[in-house]
Amino acid sequence: MTVFKTIWNVDENNANIYLHELESKKYKPSTQSNNVYIKILSCFSCIDLRKINIFTKFEKEILINPLFIRILERLETEIQHDELLQTAIYELGKSSIMIHIKNLRKSIEHDILSYEPSGYESDENKNMEHFHIYDINDIVEENVCPINNNSVESFFYVDENTSQKKLHGPGYIFLKKKSCLDLNSVYGYILAGGILNLNDKYMKDFFTSKGVESFANKQIDDNNLRSNQYNQNKTILDISNNSITSIIDAKFPIKLKILIVSNNPIYKNYNIKMALPELFILTMTNCSLEDFDCEKIPSSVIDLNLSDNPIKSIFNMSRLLNLIRLNILNTQIAEFDFSKIITYGQSHDPTKKLIITCNQNQKFKGSRPDWIELRQNKT
Repeated sequence: MTVFKTIWNVDENNANIYLHELESKKYKPSTQSNNVYIKILSCFSCIDLRKINIFTKFEKEILINPLFIRILERLETEIQHDELLQTAIYELGKSSIMIHIKNLRKSIEHDILSYEPSGYESDENKNMEHFHIYDINDIVEENVCPINNNSVESFFYVDENTSQKKLHGPGYIFLKKKSCLDLNSVYGYILAGGILNLNDKYMKDFFTSKGVESFANKQIDDNNLRSNQYNQNKTILDISNNSITSIIDAKFPIKLKILIVSNNPIYKNYNIKMALPELFILTMTNCSLEDFDCEKIPSSVIDLNLSDNPIKSIFNMSRLLNLIRLNILNTQIAEFDFSKIITYGQSHDPTKKLIITCNQNQKFKGSRPDWIELRQNKT
């Protein structure tokens, strides 16, 4: 029996006892829910799971994903307890940011938790005493572009001169292949080590071809922003090049995955932490940012562009456990202190590097961890 199922099937009294034991050992629930089962799972969602052997590899992949607890919170009033965990895992699997789990399938196919959609009952297991092997093919959206193929490997090519594997440039991927690419491809390309500049024309064209909600260069101010009725089905929003000084009260689509705010005098008014739980790319170039507090943005962000801002300090970076791209080109950070993100490193997936793009003359303090790669550009 998997740990997830054991936790979920225990009676509420014993669940409360277990939660109390966890809290006595300094585990802290990271949820606003009062559901004891969600509280227990959330205790494990913000810690380093590499030293905990009770979970399967697939369960760990679920727990470290910030969307998992948010989905449970959203569904707990809509779905009965017996189906809540399974439905949340299914929704998470359908999400584009979980497609890369397929790479783990071969090594863990006997350990991973299964989900059988509501209404289906296995002949072998009508009492749900066992879980069947979870098949990632069942949850991947159809018609994914062949160049992605649910694998970061498809973004590479072999150099004929050196016989070495190299990553395609973003122009080749998103300019020449844009007709069949989607947001899964954007996420996959970043995972592969690619660097995207959402302000580049070919990226703007790519997003336009995908039906981006664009309010760029529309002379929008704060009042317009708050009163705008955005299409709630859109996942990409461009509000760059306007006169916006605050994005705090904007009614953004809750499922937004990419937000481009560049060239607006935002300053300190960007607290969108709770508003956009699924955001994975945030571009805030030239937004008059002087200090940047990562506490104000969703922990789901994997790509953060803060270039061309008078930023002197970045705070609470250890919150962004999913971050794998950080752009601080043309900022005023005197010294980037590696020790300030040591907590981030303790929970960081060692297979994914944090790539920091910065100026060639950027100064650093402390020893650079091996999971950080620097890409220093000439100015």
